[in-house]
Amino acid sequence: MAYVPAGRKASDVPPGTMKIAVVMGTFILLANVNGQIHATSNVCPHAGAALNYGRLDGPEVECALHGAVFDVTDGEVIVGPAPYGLDSYPVKVEDDEVLVDLG
Repeated sequence: MAYVPAGRKASDVPPGTMKIAVVMGTFILLANVNGQIHATSNVCPHAGAALNYGRLDGPEVECALHGAVFDVTDGEVIVGPAPYGLDSYPVKVEDDEVLVDLG
């Protein structure tokens, strides 16, 4: 697959923040960690909660529902109860436009 527009500008996602995007019908979490945008699935695999309502602390997003913690740079589970990690997608920024490769 190829990179497609995420419908967000990099400037829409300042460092330390998260925004949701819909890319080809898929809800994606965009998180800015130290000036770099990362993209993961937005749904916690434990109970289906939307991660954009959680808290971002550095590279870690905490699910607001049951406290599962994920690394937004690679989608890995840091703290359960989630049984597995998030889908992680390659991102590039061109002229402030965020592009995501859903693979």
